[in-house]
Amino acid sequence: MNMTRNNLRPLLPVNPQGLDDIASALLDNAPPKDDEENVLPASINNPEKRIILPTRTHGHYSYPDLVVDMNRLAYDATVEKAAKELGIKVKNTGKEQSGHDYIGNINWETALKLNQKLGNVTLNPRQFIDLRELLEAGIDKSKKVYDGKGKPIAVDILKQVYNEITEKRDPWRSEWLDARFTSKGRSLEINYDHRLSGGNLTAGKSEALEAYVGENSWVDVTSFNRQGLPKKKSATEKLYYWFPVDGSVAWFYAGSDGAGLYCYGGPSVTNASLGVRAARKK
Repeated sequence: MNMTRNNLRPLLPVNPQGLDDIASALLDNAPPKDDEENVLPASINNPEKRIILPTRTHGHYSYPDLVVDMNRLAYDATVEKAAKELGIKVKNTGKEQSGHDYIGNINWETALKLNQKLGNVTLNPRQFIDLRELLEAGIDKSKKVYDGKGKPIAVDILKQVYNEITEKRDPWRSEWLDARFTSKGRSLEINYDHRLSGGNLTAGKSEALEAYVGENSWVDVTSFNRQGLPKKKSATEKLYYWFPVDGSVAWFYAGSDGAGLYCYGGPSVTNASLGVRAARKK
């Protein structure tokens, strides 16, 4: 009897989906495939240094699959060219624990413009919280996290990225997020999805803030609304939060006193350790 891969079929009626793969694996003396997600690679440079942040929906807000850099944006020839076209000067001023140098001493507007010029986007608060949660799920092995090649990322690498973002230690680290808060009447609006147009940043989305904690406090890390702001305070000192005011912008920081979401400062603030992370649609 000619037992080829294509004519191997069960005698009993079963769902044939996946049987060819199992038969091929057995004939090749290889283990059958497991039921891992079929994650397609992204068309980017150095995909192994990126994290795929899967599409998420929060209420009526959603975003597509994003590819997020494991490190903050660093100076190189491509950045130099983009900076010259924007008429700005940048250089590496911060260093991650891994030894990775990154650009600091850039204000909020410069950070977002530079990412835009490079064809990137800057994560908004909701996306950044989702990234933090994804890293935590990968570290405790409740979820697999994939790189830009579509390959699972090792837990030790996920821990390194997560610790650089959140670990309670010196030196102080921080990064800008895509959110600016403005008053409208007696309430605040959040402006995000900023795009570079004619040399200026224009918000793609502006909307009234939903219920959020309106005071500086430790917050419940499971209570973030669809705009990336916490809805509940907490006695657990895991994440600190400075509430937004008119004209303020957002960044995330970590240092010897812990980690926090800062929505109180102005867009002109600069610090050698305050950089930006690049992301783009997959």
